[in-house]
Amino acid sequence: MTETPLVDAHVHVFTRDMPLIDNPRHAPTYDFTVEQLIATMDAHGVPFAVIAAASPWGDYNDYTIAALRAHPRLRGTVILKPTVERYILDCAAWLQPIADAWRRGRMQTENLVGLVLCIACSSSTRSLFSPDRRSAR
Repeated sequence: MTETPLVDAHVHVFTRDMPLIDNPRHAPTYDFTVEQLIATMDAHGVPFAVIAAASPWGDYNDYTIAALRAHPRLRGTVILKPTVERYILDCAAWLQPIADAWRRGRMQTENLVGLVLCIACSSSTRSLFSPDRRSAR
C-alpha cells in the first residue's frame, strides 16, 4: 500500500514589513518566513503545506505568491476583495490559474487552491457568487 504523504493544511508565512490592513485583529511583531516554514517542515518530516491567506494583510498576496512560485512543495490561498472584476482576474498573470478555474467552475489549480474573499462579508460578497455572475463564465 502507498503511504499517504503528510500535509500541513493551514500555515501562515509573513514578515513584519508586510503592509497590514487598518485595525487588524492581530499584528505579529515577529517574522515567520517561507524559509523558516520549509526548515520546520523538513525538521518534522512534512513534505507538503498549504499557505492560508491571513486577514491582517488583507489582499496583499505578494509574499504568498512568491513563496508558491519558489517552492513546488507548497500550495496556497489568496485574499481578493469581493469587488475584484473578472477583467483583473483575466489580466493578472499570477492569478491566471484562478481565472482559468473560475471559468471551469472550480477553484483548484496548480499551486493556488481556493479563493478567500475579504473577511468583511456583505451583499457585495454574495453577488460574486450570484447565479447571474456564475452564468457569465
